[in-house]
Amino acid sequence: MTDYTKYLLEETYQLPHHELSHLESDGDVDFHISVSDFARLKANSYQQRRSLSVVLRMGICQEQRTRFYGQSLMQIGFKREQNR
Repeated sequence: MTDYTKYLLEETYQLPHHELSHLESDGDVDFHISVSDFARLKANSYQQRRSLSVVLRMGICQEQRTRFYGQSLMQIGFKREQNR
């Protein structure tokens, strides 16, 4: 697992108070995180071919979609990191 994948998993799993040990023991975990009036994040993580795969889907509400029009989700994420 790359350092970035590990970082992404650790940060994502802290939001709904999940333990990474659950993923390691069961081999897969699915969960949703909702931020009212902003977005919904769906996370699927699973082991496949001796490696860990993570799929993150983010749905932004209409008001925020208009606000961030023309920017990719990665750009939005980087801006948030810079503001910390």
